[in-house]
Amino acid sequence: MLKDSKGFTMAETLMAFSIWSMISLILLPASVYLKKERVESKVYHEALVLLKEHIESSNFENLEKENVNLFIKDQEFKITWSKEEEIDQACIKWESHEAAKEECMYSFRE
Repeated sequence: MLKDSKGFTMAETLMAFSIWSMISLILLPASVYLKKERVESKVYHEALVLLKEHIESSNFENLEKENVNLFIKDQEFKITWSKEEEIDQACIKWESHEAAKEECMYSFRE
């Protein structure tokens, strides 16, 4: 900057603007990706909690283990049961932005 000048030169202003533009262009995609991953993680957690609660209520209240479709916050979850020898398997399926996802948990029959 010049000694007697009372402002910034055009070159200094353009340099500062270009630095801010590069930082913004680098951070914007990362923040969008993090927001998407946060939503995916929240849906995954909700699915596991729903499956756990469904298994517990079926076991403790001696309800019949039947397939169920649940809608929570515009998201569809499908809980399906399969029976093996002494173990019941409950799986929850849901659609994600990326693909269909599925998680399973097990419970023992008495």
